[in-house]
Amino acid sequence: MRLLLLSYPRLTPFVTAGVAVSFNNGMEGADRAAVSLTGGVGLRWYIIPPIFVQAELLVAWVAKQARPVIQGDDALDERAFAVPVLLSAGLELWP
Repeated sequence: MRLLLLSYPRLTPFVTAGVAVSFNNGMEGADRAAVSLTGGVGLRWYIIPPIFVQAELLVAWVAKQARPVIQGDDALDERAFAVPVLLSAGLELWP
C-alpha cells in the first residue's frame, strides 16, 4: 500500500507499507514460507507526466518463518532485518 503525501509539479514524496510472503521450494530442509513486514519512504520524479522514476528505501522484518533454516549441522531460527533500496521507472495510467 502506498500513500502519496504531497504532489508538486515534478516531485512526489510517498510512504509505503505492506506484508510480503515468500516461498522457497527449491531446497530440501529450507523454509517453505516466510512472512515479512515492510515499511519505507520514497520520492517519485515525473520526467514528463505520466512517465516517472522513483527511489524508495524500505525496511523489512521477517516476522514469521515456517521452520528453522537448516545450514549444515546448524539450525538458525533468528528474525532477520533487511534494508533494500529500490529504483524503478513507470508509467501512470490513471488520472
